[in-house]
Amino acid sequence: MHEREVRLAVPHGIVVIGDRDEDVPGPLGGAPMATSDAVVALATLHEVDGDLTIRLSDSAEKAPLAIRAFSGRLRLPSRRLTVCNTSDEVLLELAAPDGFAHVTVWANDARNPDEIVVAVT
Repeated sequence: MHEREVRLAVPHGIVVIGDRDEDVPGPLGGAPMATSDAVVALATLHEVDGDLTIRLSDSAEKAPLAIRAFSGRLRLPSRRLTVCNTSDEVLLELAAPDGFAHVTVWANDARNPDEIVVAVT
C-alpha cells in the first residue's frame, strides 16, 4: 500500500481529482461536487477557514472517513490521476497504467470537509 498526504490551504475551497488534461466540470454553483467521466471537482474547506488534509491511497481501506463523497470509474488518458487546486497545481499524483481507475473519495463533512481521502483501485 502506498499513501501520500498533504495539508494546505486550498484556494476557492475546491480540489480537482482525475486527469488534469481533461476539462474540469462545473461550476459547482453551491453543490458539493461536479463530475465528468474523467474529473471530479469537490468543494472543501475554503482557504480562509483553515487547512485541508488530503490523503491519496492505492488501497481500498474500509470507510476511512464518515462520508463517501464520490465513488466511480474515472477515465485517465494521461495514465496519471492527480489531485490539483483550481490553479492546476498538482498536490498529489498516482500512476494509472491502465488509463482508468476506480476512485472513492471519502470526506469528514458533506459540504466543507477539512479532511479527504482519495482511494484509487
